[in-house]
Amino acid sequence: PPLERLGNLLERWPQDEMDNPPSPFVEQLLHFDYSNPAEMAVAVKFRDLELPFKVYNVPELDAANLKWTDSYIAKHMNRPSQPRKDKPNHYLAHGNAYESADNFLAFFDKNLWNVETMGPPPTLDNDWNFETWAKHARYADQVQLPSTEPH
Repeated sequence: PPLERLGNLLERWPQDEMDNPPSPFVEQLLHFDYSNPAEMAVAVKFRDLELPFKVYNVPELDAANLKWTDSYIAKHMNRPSQPRKDKPNHYLAHGNAYESADNFLAFFDKNLWNVETMGPPPTLDNDWNFETWAKHARYADQVQLPSTEPH
């Protein structure tokens, strides 16, 4: 397949403009149907050669797309942290959200962050539950919130 350097792609389509792809956008990756054994045999060869490609018609992903609605996620995120029954030292997600000054979200350990030497932390914990976060995410998409605005 024709290959392109990531830098060249990002020149045509900057990462802060994900909602505004270049027009026309020429798709170059090959697509393989997961349910077609012959196509999957080729996809496995691409994988082994570390070549990029796309796979579609994956039953597990199709099922996840149907299952993981906003209400499903909210039901499982908006509750206090509690240990898993099968793994007592692993905790279920409790649904806190982070806010960043831009669309770059950094994960860090706030207990190890020294404001005096490192400046303000890259993200702040806020008190949003999942519903509030999802509502804001839909708003940000709708108004095309600039990457320089808090996310």
